[in-house]
Amino acid sequence: MTSRRVGSVLQRVSRAPVAALLSAILPGLGHRYIGRRKIGDALLLGNLLILWGLYLVATQFQMTALRWLVTSRGLILLMLANVALLVYRAWVTSDAYSKATMFKPGPSAMISLGLAIVILLVPHLFFGRLVLSQYDLITSVFAAPTEESPTVSTPEPGQTPGTGTTVPQPRIWDGVERLNILLMGSDMRPDQESLERGDPAYRGHRIDSITVVSINPQPPYDVAMFSVPRFLSNYPLPEGMGDGRRNNDWDWLGHLFRRAEDGGPAERALYPGPDSPGINAMKGALGELFGIPIHYYAMVTVGGFVGLVDALGGIEIDVPRTIIDRNYDFANRHADADRGEVRIEQGRQKLDGFHALAYARIRSQSGEFARMHRQRCVLGALVEQANPVNLLRGFGDLVETLKQYVRTDIPQDRLVDFVELLPNLSTDNFSTLRITLDYEIDAPPGNIRWFDIDQIREDAQFLMRDPVAAREALGLDDLDATCDQTFDPVQEP
Repeated sequence: MTSRRVGSVLQRVSRAPVAALLSAILPGLGHRYIGRRKIGDALLLGNLLILWGLYLVATQFQMTALRWLVTSRGLILLMLANVALLVYRAWVTSDAYSKATMFKPGPSAMISLGLAIVILLVPHLFFGRLVLSQYDLITSVFAAPTEESPTVSTPEPGQTPGTGTTVPQPRIWDGVERLNILLMGSDMRPDQESLERGDPAYRGHRIDSITVVSINPQPPYDVAMFSVPRFLSNYPLPEGMGDGRRNNDWDWLGHLFRRAEDGGPAERALYPGPDSPGINAMKGALGELFGIPIHYYAMVTVGGFVGLVDALGGIEIDVPRTIIDRNYDFANRHADADRGEVRIEQGRQKLDGFHALAYARIRSQSGEFARMHRQRCVLGALVEQANPVNLLRGFGDLVETLKQYVRTDIPQDRLVDFVELLPNLSTDNFSTLRITLDYEIDAPPGNIRWFDIDQIREDAQFLMRDPVAAREALGLDDLDATCDQTFDPVQEP
């Protein structure tokens, strides 16, 4: 073998790891590096086509991409595409390496090849983990898919039956004037989460936060939020549900879920419906209160709320006035919970999960209605700051939190409809009706907090029917404006 040939072989051997690395970074670069320009140019052109396709998806077909992310079928296809792309990149990398040398590589070449493999695998493993987490979230948190509505074949004149057009499954809001969702915050403590209902230590869910969100699915896509005090005690129930009034603290609306859900067989039978007795009771009561059907619900515990905020990296919120609780219940246990002083200072604050929960719960010197007001503002801040960057950064923790602490009956196959609806919603079109002392009326002897149910229903219907006129007539502000206000008293330092 001549010295020129030996030098050529050694040069090819030393160039092989570099070719593999370049191909792992961008298919085609490695082939061009070793002189295989035609193959390299073809691969680079393929890269441009792939990037162009991704650009089109990001700019022109965003809704289609989002639909894939909320359906199990779409996520499976994304996983298969991820595997196919990995196989393609691995083939290009190995091809560039093999065309650079036919000799067994030495230690340094193996190290370089190992780096190329890492560069190949890491992005696909990361993306695959995200897809699997999303699949796990959809299939474990959201309700099972609804039964597919049978497609209807409508024959045109002159056609035989069965040869007409196919009517697709209706969207989630088809046939309804408004889409109504009940949001509940439970005081279930972390030490109770793993206990079964029959366990003597189990204390059940008491509902501390109650909000009904009513969405107009047609332009102008207005949203009405109804904040309800947990101690409302003359709540109505649908005919045939419940067994009358008890006239004590156990009759609060916030206790209805626990009474219906955790009672004996006879008690549970008093709240019939498609869901569990507790959900049937809460949906029935809130539906009767506002004169609307409650289509879906979502409930989160205190541990879940803390986890959601922390997974998003905290929330930023404007605190109109400093609030202090010198004996705050840390909500870590049902009995003998840790206590201590918690202070939320006035001004723009970045709150972690613990302090965001405290801001939403403190009422020792403020009262129930001030707390309700802060709860709604915290909810708005959560929605506003749940941007793609924050969601992606804490996605793993977010999925685990949702799986463990959140309950909902929104079906998996209806998430697509929510994806289509949400971009049309703007906080400028959000209005809040708070059930405050203005609606309280004298209760009969022996009863507790009563409210004017007829007036509440009338005002709620007015807000849903004509939000512009209702906001002016009832003195309602938009979501952002009301959070600049406070119902908290000035407190001593």
